[in-house]
Amino acid sequence: MRVLFAHNIAPWDPRAGGGQRVQHQIASALTDRGHDVHALFLGAPAPPTESLPYGWTRVPEHPRLMNNVLAMARATSELTADWIPDAAYFSAPESAGSLSTIPGRTGTLMTRENGRSRENGR
Repeated sequence: MRVLFAHNIAPWDPRAGGGQRVQHQIASALTDRGHDVHALFLGAPAPPTESLPYGWTRVPEHPRLMNNVLAMARATSELTADWIPDAAYFSAPESAGSLSTIPGRTGTLMTRENGRSRENGR
């Protein structure tokens, strides 16, 4: 199965949190099980020295959210011109643009990660 991941920050970026690390672990585990996995990360620095088990693309980052949404949409469109995923997991507001360019037969899941915790039931 081909699986696409899109996130606003690469798991090795110093700004990364738990969501990015979990996405990396899932992508790695799927690759280890024989799936073809590719990830899109906004503004990702060079990865750590060890090689990643899955493919990834650095998407240019801009300080304005809308520009990042458009950049993710462009990157998704370019990737899926030759490589059509069976499933896609988008986990940041910036990856919403990817939904507009993902092939119609691709199953999608989108979650929102914002790093805020709930306190006192609010």
